[in-house]
Formats: sequence, C-alpha cells, structure tokens
Amino acid sequence: MPPTSSSPHRQVDVCVVGGGPAALPAALVLARSRRSVLVSDAGEPRNPYGWEVRDRVIGVLATSLLSLHQAGLFRQLSDRVSVLAHTGPTPDADQAATLAARDIEVVEGEVVALEVDDDVLGGVRLADGRRVARDVLAVAPRFVARSGLLAALGVDTVDHPSGAGAHVPADAMGATKIAGVWVAGNVTDPSAQVITAAAQGNRAGAAVNADLVAEDAAYARDGA
Repeated sequence: MPPTSSSPHRQVDVCVVGGGPAALPAALVLARSRRSVLVSDAGEPRNPYGWEVRDRVIGVLATSLLSLHQAGLFRQLSDRVSVLAHTGPTPDADQAATLAARDIEVVEGEVVALEVDDDVLGGVRLADGRRVARDVLAVAPRFVARSGLLAALGVDTVDHPSGAGAHVPADAMGATKIAGVWVAGNVTDPSAQVITAAAQGNRAGAAVNADLVAEDAAYARDGA
C-alpha cells in the first residue's frame, strides 16, 4: 500500500536532507508510518579511526586544547606519540605533567610544511628549519555543520560546548527552534558516531511522525 496522508494540502509529508546514518533511519521510521518521504542526499563524510596507524611514529598537530586529548587517545595505540605545539595553546602545568607521565613529548615550533616522498609522509618542517620525522600526522578537525539550507530556514548554527566545532542546537528529540525542522547526527552532535547518529535519526523520525499525526488530526477536525 502506498504512503498516505490525511492532509491533502501536503504534496510530500517530510523532506529528509542527507543520506547518512542519521538521515536514513529517520526516513525509514517515517516511511514505516506510511509517510511520503523525499530523501535528498549530497553525500556525507565518514569519520576515520586510528587503529590503522597503531605502533607508528605519530605527531599530533596542536590547534586547540582538544589536540591534547587527541594525543592521549593516540597514546593508546602507540608508545611513540608527540604533540607538535604549532599554533595551539600552551599546556598548563597539569596538562604538561599528564603528557610527561605518558611519555608524550611536546615539540615546540610552528609547522610550516609536510615532508612527503613518493606520496609517503616522512615528517614535518618547522618554521626554524628543523625537520621532525613522523610516520603519521594527526590533526584535530573543527566540525562545521552543513548549514546553508538550515540558515535559509532560519535555523542558527553555533559553537558546540565541547569546542569540537559548530553545530545546530536541538532538543532531546532533535527539534530545532524553527517549527517543522528537526536535525540528527553530526549536524547537531559533532562527535556522534554511526550508531549514535542512527539512534538520533530514529528518534527524530518518530518525533516528526508524532508532529504530523497532530497536524493531520487538526486538519481533519478544523479543515485548516
């Protein structure tokens, strides 16, 4: 049986923007509630993991305090991890003590170039001319929500409290401050991995359907 709606004023019940692990579960929940759903997918990035570089010589490029946290995570994968101070904030006494306790060296100096031979990283070049040999360079990214469409709808993008980047604030069900607009996954939670994003998508989809049920009931009762 095809999707149905009791409100003939809608050509389609829901438009889901994106085709990632949050968007598709939301679309599936809605489709199973017999909502007509339009999915528009421009492709989404996937987050890599560090397992592939275990036991390598790893340099973490410091761009924010999150880089120090990142260095600690990579230390679980290799005993040859260093922080390249670059332009990041200087660790305070407690942070410096923690790095030293875990044998994570802090290399002072701004990184100005990569040393690459035959498409293989050999190290980095510092502003003072020094070459620091490294097999891997880890950079803590700043995640920014794809907010062009959302901005056009009046939805704000703000800095995430974690410092990981910019996101779209939403309530626990994914509702934004604009009625009829929900978000899920990395657009609202920069650190959400696939399983988390999928759960958020399911939850948002259920919330959207509940909202449409209320709208359908109002239309059936009042005709508007």
